[in-house]
Amino acid sequence: MKLLIVGEGDRDKAVLPHLVSKILDREISHSFEPWARLNSEDVRTGPKYVRKLKMALIQAHKSGATAVAAVVDNDDSKGARLTALREARMLIEQNTVGPPMALGHADPHLEAWLLDDEKAVRTTLAFATNRAIRGVGSVKSPKEELNRLWEESPRRRDNPSESSIDMLAALSRELSIDRCNQSIRTGLQDFADEVRTRITPK
Repeated sequence: MKLLIVGEGDRDKAVLPHLVSKILDREISHSFEPWARLNSEDVRTGPKYVRKLKMALIQAHKSGATAVAAVVDNDDSKGARLTALREARMLIEQNTVGPPMALGHADPHLEAWLLDDEKAVRTTLAFATNRAIRGVGSVKSPKEELNRLWEESPRRRDNPSESSIDMLAALSRELSIDRCNQSIRTGLQDFADEVRTRITPK
C-alpha cells in the first residue's frame, strides 16, 4: 500500500508515516508533501483547501499512491481548519473520482499526540520508569514540553548529534494509541477513525 501523506513540515514528515502504519496495522510506502507546497497554476479556482486537496490528488496520481492521509495543526483555529478541509473534501468528492482521503487535525499540534503516551515518552527518552511526565492536558505547549524533556533526557546526553526530528520519529514508533488517554481531545482518535474507515482495504 502506497500513500501520499500531507502535513505541516519536517516534523510531520518524520512522524505521520509511522502513526498511519500503526493505525492500519501494516507496513506502508509513502511520499510526503507539505501543505505549503501544494500550489499550482493548474489549480487556481475554488477555496484554499479545495485547491490544495485537488493538488494532493494530482500528486497522489503522479506518485502511484492509492490514498491520501492529510493532517493540519489546529493551533488557534478552534477547529476551523479541519472544518474547511472536510468541506473541501465533500466538494471534491461530489465531482471527482479519486483516491480516498483521510483527514485529521492535531490539537494544538502534532506533539500533543506524542506527549499523550507517557510510557512511550519515558521509553524513547530513556528516563527511569518512575519519572513523572506532565500530561498533554497540563502543559501549555506540548511541543515545548517535549523539547524540554528531550534536552533533559539520557537519550540526548548519550546521542548529542541526534536531532529533535530523529527523536520524534523514534517516539512515534513507540507510541500506542490505546495508551493515549486524551486522544479524543487532541484529535488523534478522530484521525485514526478516518484512516481506518476510509483507507483500510475492504
